[in-house]
Amino acid sequence: MDNFRDYHVFFHVYRNGGITKAATELGLTKSTVSRSVTRLEKEYGLKLFFRNGKGLYSTRFGDHLYKYCERIIEIFYEAKSSSIQFKNECCGTIKIAAPVLFGQTYLSSIIARFIEKFPQTYLQVFLTNNLLESDYSNYDIVFSLNNNVNNHYIIKKIGSVFTKLFFSEKYTKFNINEMKKNDFLVLTSKNTDGLFNIKIHHEEKTTPATELHIRPRIISNDSKVIKQAVIKGLGIGILPGHEVSEELNTGVLKEAFYSHYVYSDDIHAIYSSFLMMPKLFNAFLDFVSIELAIDLQINRDSYCRQV
Repeated sequence: MDNFRDYHVFFHVYRNGGITKAATELGLTKSTVSRSVTRLEKEYGLKLFFRNGKGLYSTRFGDHLYKYCERIIEIFYEAKSSSIQFKNECCGTIKIAAPVLFGQTYLSSIIARFIEKFPQTYLQVFLTNNLLESDYSNYDIVFSLNNNVNNHYIIKKIGSVFTKLFFSEKYTKFNINEMKKNDFLVLTSKNTDGLFNIKIHHEEKTTPATELHIRPRIISNDSKVIKQAVIKGLGIGILPGHEVSEELNTGVLKEAFYSHYVYSDDIHAIYSSFLMMPKLFNAFLDFVSIELAIDLQINRDSYCRQV
């Protein structure tokens, strides 16, 4: 069925017994309605109606097709009605907690798109890096880097925040041959005592990852802090590619090691195993999972560039 609209129009023409009444009901011109009927007749090579001075009368084939259209249109309106009902049921409030970096970099735009799709929802979003497991019960869903929680909670990994390495020409100590001799500026939500372990992977899967134990010059959960430090030439920044897309395009920043990337943070959705799962919660969790997967893939495709 290549053109649902033509079948929809035919349904109304048949039911009204004429093109004029159908056009009025649908808010279309008579010529538009007539063309839809003609297209269907050409598609099947059979007449749907015959005409006399009093109007239109359906053919045997018209009667036959109408029975199917009646079922199709019924399902169509049922689906439309159920989607409206689904949106109406997807109303209420969701309380959310998330790490600062994840919240600012990814979650904020996803939340905006969710609210646009489900305008009757209310979201309370709290960004922090110091949330304790004992606080999880205050939220409907917690996004966390930690997946070590008790069995009262369900844990769902929803993605890994993808980062690469960037520097500016102002960084005069850049050492392309020995990574560990460089100064690093790390964007992360992880708590650390100053020491940091990272694995720098190569796009070629056969090449082993380079594991570094470093003391970064700057560690921050704010991408703006790391980005400005990279621009000033204080070291090599570990940042999501989309955060520096403009600087890459203008030549202010460059990739420090082409074809290399860092997976630094796995993000998990955590929620109570005793939670009665309303449609709103399910809709939100599914929406975030799908949208984040798309966003992460777009960033990977854009910034995993070969020399």
